[in-house]
Amino acid sequence: MKPYRLYASIVLIGSNFFFLALSGFPMLTFVQEHERAQHAGVIYEQFVREAGYARLAIGAIGILILLFPFRKGARWSWFALAILLLVYWLPAFTIPMFMPFMGWHIFWEGLVRPGESTIFFNLHLPTLGVIGLLLSLPHFVQKPTKGNNILDKSSRIC
Repeated sequence: MKPYRLYASIVLIGSNFFFLALSGFPMLTFVQEHERAQHAGVIYEQFVREAGYARLAIGAIGILILLFPFRKGARWSWFALAILLLVYWLPAFTIPMFMPFMGWHIFWEGLVRPGESTIFFNLHLPTLGVIGLLLSLPHFVQKPTKGNNILDKSSRIC
């Protein structure tokens, strides 16, 4: 596999997890407006904070998997990133595009200025992440040959 394909996939996938972690910070300091809480009858302040910590944690886990085992070619890391992208990132950012969650603007605050479209974060970033996964797929599904197998004793440095 060409090294530029692996680096391109790292950048494409890494941008997803970077923006995911970045989107969690405004949610950590969220304070619900008193009038809105009385009107809705629901206090969701703690839920939003927990969602912020979840975004921060999942983003950090994705970046750590990407920087260490993915770069070294561990097959499990490709599958772990695919699960994080397809099971969390894609649904969490595309479903609100079609079904707004009670107008909770906080989920987009910090990423998008008021009045701007969230289509980039809802659709384009997950698409770039999937393209990054597909670019790196040949690197992880090729049969190991002598010299690129980690368990091959002749290729060990020590």
